[in-house]
Amino acid sequence: MYYARMPFLTTNLAASVFEEIKALVEKGLYASPEQFLEIAAFNQLALERGAKPADLPVRSHQPQRGNHEEAPSAPAPSAQHRRHRQSSRRRAAKGRTESVSESSASATLKKFGLDLLRQLRVEPVPTEPRPPDERLWGQVNRLFPIKLACRWIAVASAEAGFWLTYDPISDGLARDAASLGSILSASDATAERKRDELLATGLPRKANLASHDRFLSQYIARTTRAGDIYPGAICQYALAVFHGDQLGLTKAGLDLARLENPVLDLEPHSAIASLSGGFPATLSDEERSFLIDQVISFVPGELHDLTIVLEAIVADHATPDDLLASVRPHLPHEWSRMMTRTHVSGVVARLAEMGLIRRKWEGRNARYEATPLGARLVKEEARVDR
Repeated sequence: MYYARMPFLTTNLAASVFEEIKALVEKGLYASPEQFLEIAAFNQLALERGAKPADLPVRSHQPQRGNHEEAPSAPAPSAQHRRHRQSSRRRAAKGRTESVSESSASATLKKFGLDLLRQLRVEPVPTEPRPPDERLWGQVNRLFPIKLACRWIAVASAEAGFWLTYDPISDGLARDAASLGSILSASDATAERKRDELLATGLPRKANLASHDRFLSQYIARTTRAGDIYPGAICQYALAVFHGDQLGLTKAGLDLARLENPVLDLEPHSAIASLSGGFPATLSDEERSFLIDQVISFVPGELHDLTIVLEAIVADHATPDDLLASVRPHLPHEWSRMMTRTHVSGVVARLAEMGLIRRKWEGRNARYEATPLGARLVKEEARVDR
């Protein structure tokens, strides 16, 4: 089982502590709660080894300690020193980018090549609309990984001549997705993209095995020691179906795999072009429209959640806290505030990638607004309900 690749820890935190961590993540200061806890663990280990607080790496944000004693801090660097340090980081990122592109980018992109689907001879598997009470896990905050998984499974099955089982998919897809994730992460660093513009979000990284497991459990399936399989987002979007441990794409999954993608297919599609910031988005307009139609036709639980969040934003509940308060009555009452916040954050991120909302920043505070397409979807769903 892939959970054996590295230790997996579970810990209980006070709800107030987790809320503070989530607030820092939502401000873009940390990529995820896992990253916050990982940094905290490394810092604590450094202190146990005798390091002083001032010796710890300086982050862009130090959480407020309230009435607790302030830890000593290093002297603030001069403006000239800050410029030199930023320039050094950019040069280092550029060096890493060039190294990645030379070693693996072209080979990685070829594994997702659209031309490889021409030899696909397997038939799509049948599917039905998903259960209306089924919801995606809140940490599924991007849809490009779903596209990537459909393309990889289609290509690998074309080469094999049959739909693959979970084990070869989990090994091969995690490896190749991590290679692409590392390439795009280097691209993000070189282009100095902001949080909402990052291309690598949702993808694993080559050197981080824990990210492989998260990617697989969120987008493909979570497996148990007993061999049970709990399908992930690719199945919850009715793009793939498990028969035993064999995973086949539906007609919609194959159709999505065959659509051209701005990262994987469109010119300039060389690694160097991608690393220089040549890709404006991870999904094409056609892919966004396809996913919206797929949700409307096959994913009623997701459609419900997208719609209630869109309706709240159109009604000017446009800040994270206002939005959370507005949609809370429409979500399971037994959910904690933490679970609700995580879920709504995921819905907001998927809405943004579909092009249905925009996130605007006022300093460190976010506001949301519906795009014309999002506002039109709200009107259409209201008309259907009537």
